[in-house]
Amino acid sequence: MINFYLFLNRSSSQPSGIAAPLKFFSYALNVCTLTAFLILLTSCASTPEARPKALLNAEYYLQQGTQAFYNDEYATAAQEFSQALKIYQSIDRETGILESHINLAETSIAIGNHSAAWQQLQTIEGLLENSPHSTYTNQVQLLKIKLLFNEQEYVSALALLEPILPQFDAQQNALSKNDDTLNIIISMTRISITTKSPQAGLWLQRLRQAINPQTEILNRYTAMLYRLQASQLENEDQIDESKSLLNQALDIYHQLAYRRGIAASLQQLATLEIKQQQWQQADLLLQRALKIHLWTLNQRDTIEVLQHLVDVNNQLGNINRSREFSTQLEKLSKFP
Repeated sequence: MINFYLFLNRSSSQPSGIAAPLKFFSYALNVCTLTAFLILLTSCASTPEARPKALLNAEYYLQQGTQAFYNDEYATAAQEFSQALKIYQSIDRETGILESHINLAETSIAIGNHSAAWQQLQTIEGLLENSPHSTYTNQVQLLKIKLLFNEQEYVSALALLEPILPQFDAQQNALSKNDDTLNIIISMTRISITTKSPQAGLWLQRLRQAINPQTEILNRYTAMLYRLQASQLENEDQIDESKSLLNQALDIYHQLAYRRGIAASLQQLATLEIKQQQWQQADLLLQRALKIHLWTLNQRDTIEVLQHLVDVNNQLGNINRSREFSTQLEKLSKFP
């Protein structure tokens, strides 16, 4: 608009009879434009933020923590979730407090700090006792089941899992679906395979059916399906077929740069190599997994990998390297 005004005033081709009216028109036009702009500016300046700053700050930290968790940056995630928790507590925002504790529990599980995870879950249960927020119940149960599974407490995990299992139709499709359904089926499939249940094959079928429609999250869950199928094939002593599926899972995790999935697949492959007494290959796989666990600060899995590396290097006759891993294991085991 300003450029248009300058053009009108600088134009020498206009007849002298209309020059004054044209200047007046240009001036009036700019005054109207400026007035409208000032009204808009005043309106914007006087409109307060619709939502409180404290709430926006808490949500910001929660989002930052979620992104850090997704990027496997668990120390950062814990810091962000803790900051969100403090702010939610300062404004007595119950849902935010619950979500922050749940995220902190999940972060603790991700780095193998089970004692911290149980403490978080105990706090959450206390908050839920007299709370109307029943939507969090299944989510909390699934975290408990995950912890119990990691601690090899399969009977206790099943006791928590069975009451929340969905019903299935003749084609093994879940009759009722919500945000937790897929994770419930995954948990049951893992337990069935690990305990060598006769129903393991049925639960694998149900998991395949549940994953198929989930196109937006297909890759990560497909990789999980491959790993579970590989575990079932290992139970059936079909080692080569199991390796093939694990390599497919590993390819997907590499594409996603999903560290936990990569490390878990490498460890499974190493277990198969150990079964076949392929010590050199097992050593290489375990060292690759170790680097990832050290990066993600996963103490529990780091200890497990170091234990395998001690044994594998003893088998290889690498006594000095076995002692080095043993020393690392001893130092790490001193930490709670």
